Amino acid sequence: MKNQKRGVLRPAEFAEQKLLTGILDGTYPVGSFLPSERDFAVKIGVTRATFRETLQRLAREGWITIKHGRPTRVNDYWNAGGLGMLATLTRYGKFLPKGFLFHLIEVRNNMLPDIAELAVLKASDKIIEYLKNHPKLKDNAPAFVKFDWELHMLMVKLSGNPIFSFIFNDFESIYTMMTLKHFKIEKARELAKNYYKELLDTIELGHEAVGKLIKSRLKKSGEIWKGLT
Repeated sequence: MKNQKRGVLRPAEFAEQKLLTGILDGTYPVGSFLPSERDFAVKIGVTRATFRETLQRLAREGWITIKHGRPTRVNDYWNAGGLGMLATLTRYGKFLPKGFLFHLIEVRNNMLPDIAELAVLKASDKIIEYLKNHPKLKDNAPAFVKFDWELHMLMVKLSGNPIFSFIFNDFESIYTMMTLKHFKIEKARELAKNYYKELLDTIELGHEAVGKLIKSRLKKSGEIWKGLT
């Protein structure tokens, strides 16, 4: 609606929200054509320039296809989307299909053991230095979220593979949201504390032992994650 309150959203953010909500809720299904730039901009109450900027950005992510002189078409984003779409998509959680968040965690779990092995092989001393701070962790969810994410990103950086960074950077918003719920559970915090200690001890045994430990620990926390998703 033209006069709908935007809250704290900037015009471009508001335009994105209206357009993507329409795509994800089926108002503009895959294969359909959007209204003209002018009509859509007037309908939601933003300038045509702002709406065009939003269209171009979403086209670069793969949501839509823009062709000069033709209506803008909604792409089959579930099958044709790429990593650039992931960070945007995770901001619209209520439209995600059942199991989507669990699949994201599953992807992370499949990559993390290999990332950790590479990181330990190349710079185990830096991981040890970081893990030595775990006894100082405050017993609350935000503290564990921060420590856990920074540990992951340290391993990603030390792995030496920049592609891992691109992938994990897109996980940050959804990972933060999910782990905040995860670490509100006392059992999850206890598992994490034991894991950090065991990981610290295992690094001395070599990178392959670290990979095996992480695979084992991820299985133990899997049921908690499954319940949350």
